[in-house]
Amino acid sequence: KLARQAVWSESGYAGEVIYMDTEVGSLLRSLDQRINLDNTIVVITADHGEEFAEHGSIGHAETLHSEVLNIPMSIHYPGKIPAQTQVTAPASLVDILPTVLDFAGLPAHPGTQGVSLRPLIDGQPLSEPRAIYAQNFGKNGQEWAVRTLDRKFIFTGNKKIPREAYDLAADPQENNPLEMTDDIANEGLDLIRDYKSLVVEAMTRRMQRQAEVKAPEKPLDQSVVNKLRALGY
Repeated sequence: KLARQAVWSESGYAGEVIYMDTEVGSLLRSLDQRINLDNTIVVITADHGEEFAEHGSIGHAETLHSEVLNIPMSIHYPGKIPAQTQVTAPASLVDILPTVLDFAGLPAHPGTQGVSLRPLIDGQPLSEPRAIYAQNFGKNGQEWAVRTLDRKFIFTGNKKIPREAYDLAADPQENNPLEMTDDIANEGLDLIRDYKSLVVEAMTRRMQRQAEVKAPEKPLDQSVVNKLRALGY
């Protein structure tokens, strides 16, 4: 039954992709009639992928595997980004703002999340290695994922040890979890600690901004409270 549903869902999804491709083409043609597209940065991306039973589910709200997290990100800027340029290093949606600002010659705000992908686009490495994070508060409860260039970890709730770990170089489809040795578990734990630090840093900046403008302090949104509690705070 799941296999039949996956085939039906994937066919419908393919139709949606074709439709969206047509609509994006119409949008670009319309813009080209109104502005100079050769001097315009156009970014096309998505918020999530879709699973078709690769890991036992249909849709995008139940797992944090590659088919859900991997999305297209296309940046069009003639004269600055050569056609067919590809970046294979991990990137995140939070990288779009600093990347666009970099190409526009504008500085990013000190509190801006993400990094400019311009060095990677220009064929240069980033100044330091980085990890990409994801979270899911779906019907399967709280899940967290963190990946580097060749490693992926998935955590469940407040568990200190990763539930799963993958060698992405050898297993990009995440079908064969690694044996959870102490070294692998500690590697994942260090990365998820970094993520918790980023969350706390972001919340601290928010409170500082409120104090600077002397705005009346508002209670945190309940969804934010739940996420912080899930992180152990």
